[in-house]
Amino acid sequence: MDPRSVSSVLGIALRTAQRLGLDNESDLAKCDVVEAEMRRRLWWALVLFDTRICELIDTKKTALTPTWDCRIPLNVNESELRTGLRDGPKTQIRISDSIFVVVRGVIADFIRHSSFYLNFTNPAMNAATKTPSTKSGVEGGEVDVLEKELEEKYLQLCDPGIPLQFMTIWTARSFLAKYRIIERLSTLDGPVGDTQRDALSMMAVDMIACDSRIMTSPIVQGFLWLIQMYHFPFTAYIKLLQDLKRRPASSIAAQAWSKIDENYTSRLFFQENAKSPFYQMVSKMILESWDARQGTLNDQVELVTTPGIVSYLKNNSILHQTEDLESLNISITSANSTNLNNITAENLAMKMIDMGFDDIYTYSFMDLDSNQLQWLSKDWE
Repeated sequence: MDPRSVSSVLGIALRTAQRLGLDNESDLAKCDVVEAEMRRRLWWALVLFDTRICELIDTKKTALTPTWDCRIPLNVNESELRTGLRDGPKTQIRISDSIFVVVRGVIADFIRHSSFYLNFTNPAMNAATKTPSTKSGVEGGEVDVLEKELEEKYLQLCDPGIPLQFMTIWTARSFLAKYRIIERLSTLDGPVGDTQRDALSMMAVDMIACDSRIMTSPIVQGFLWLIQMYHFPFTAYIKLLQDLKRRPASSIAAQAWSKIDENYTSRLFFQENAKSPFYQMVSKMILESWDARQGTLNDQVELVTTPGIVSYLKNNSILHQTEDLESLNISITSANSTNLNNITAENLAMKMIDMGFDDIYTYSFMDLDSNQLQWLSKDWE
């Protein structure tokens, strides 16, 4: 389904939910315990779905703002929610049936009050933030505070052998890596040295590694539809491949290529449309970045092991069929250059949809809004 249509329907659903008072704790206090909790869960489900759809269609008009006060869902088991209770069940620091929903809510609630996110989506609301903005030179940022809370209260208690808890651990860490990249990019100003570039690239590597842990795990096959649809680590790919092309012999290059190989291979086998412009574009970015590395290390070529995914892409004849990309009038050079401002939902991903490439990978291509693309494309030489 076209996410533009989904966004319109979600707008109606959110406005209806607001009229019912789902976003307002004073209205929820009038309901019994079970009904109030169901209303909170419904509100957060709508908000988080709307947030992702807004990313897919490249708009900042998201419901994830600090203008409402609905609390996150309770960390309780379903059996503890019974009608007729005068007081709600007491939440504790533990693992419950709702752990995935709770952790996702904790992350979203923190992010909607963070200064770097509001600078992103609505700078006028920045006065409503809970925590002050942090500069890149300051040790520890807003995301570090969030990570500490998540690890202490939830993630360290999860059992990675249980599918839902495994998903909770690695989706949470993937989101942390993504927001850490955005936070760092939002605070950088002026020339950036190799140390800072390495730090940013390692954040991207962490995000890709988290995604790979989920994609390659045999115990979470029933949840892969969620990861495939909403969580392709495009932020990390763009940042990392740009840096690998600019600095092919950097200190983190070998580790970065290892993680890209692992992740891209795990996702490639889920590709249903071999002609997808999305996969062709990312594939060409990978090949160009690898060519830059080979050119730099030409004298040591015998010491460089070609990643399996590079060999696969070079031998895959379908990658040479570029008619679809040419019809979009977008070359991989522009996508891989420092000027990514021309790549938006309107001139790439939406054209893919109009051409009939109506698949989850096309929508996942729109993982960044225009400000993110500007940050990732900024040349800090």
